This record gives sequence, structure tokens and C-alpha cells, in this order.
Amino acid sequence: MTTRRIIILTAIINLAIVLATVWLHYNTNHLNIACQGNLTMEDSRNNNPFTLDALVEMHFMSDGSGAFNLTGDASVKGNHFTVSRQESFTWRHVRDALYEITITDVQRYGHDTVPEGVFERFVSGIGMSQKRMLQLTRTPDDALVIGNFYSPLLVCAG
Repeated sequence: MTTRRIIILTAIINLAIVLATVWLHYNTNHLNIACQGNLTMEDSRNNNPFTLDALVEMHFMSDGSGAFNLTGDASVKGNHFTVSRQESFTWRHVRDALYEITITDVQRYGHDTVPEGVFERFVSGIGMSQKRMLQLTRTPDDALVIGNFYSPLLVCAG
């Protein structure tokens, strides 16, 4: 092989590597989001009323980790409790606007008085090692809607 062919072949290989790297960079999802909103929910199935009124701060980091803080009040069968906890998670992009989060740690702060098992019973997907599918969708005015398949959970202004 001549020197000219070797140089051309090396240039083509380097160009292919650069193009592949650029393509991967732009086709990989890099979330880096901080979102805050109020979550109010009520579940009165089976004559066992549960309500939650909490401030939620949710953080998605670009390395695939994240956390959300819950601060507020919960009520079960008329008994009132203080909610104050941070739950860490890992996330992965599934497809389009769909993401899967897996809870990796639950840190209850000292003034969290919610009895063990209450959240696991009424709010699925936020207990240790549990998974939950979320949709993250941008609105035309650049707000971010975080929700499940059925309804939005948080709407964050852009």
C-alpha cells in the first residue's frame, strides 16, 4: 500500500469515529432538571381514606441519578401525620418521553411521623427498590410536565 492510501484510510477512519461520537452525543438523553410543585392527592377506596398535601422537589441529574423531597401533611383514617423525607433514585430513558425510575434510598427526616408502610400501601412506586414509569413532556411555553400514564403529577414552569 502506498503512503497516500494509508493517509486517506486513516483520515476516513478518524472521520467515522468523530461522526459516531457526535451522533451518540446528540442521540443520548441528558436530563439535568430541577422541578418543584405541590402534590395533592386523595384515595378513598375501600372505606380507608388517605390524603396527601405536600411540596415536591424533584431533581434529575445527567448521570442517571436523582432525588425527590416530600414535605407536607398526610392523613389516614382521620389521623394526621407530618411528611418529611428524601427519596433517591436512578433513572433510565425508555423511549420518547418515557422514563423509568428505581428508588435506591429513602431518608426519613426526624419530624416525619408517617407510620411505616403507609406510603407503600397508598402510593405505589415510591418504596425501596420499587420502579415507576414517568413521562416528562415539554409544553409549547417550555414548562415541564412530569406524570404517569393517567395524569400529570407536577407542572414545572420553564
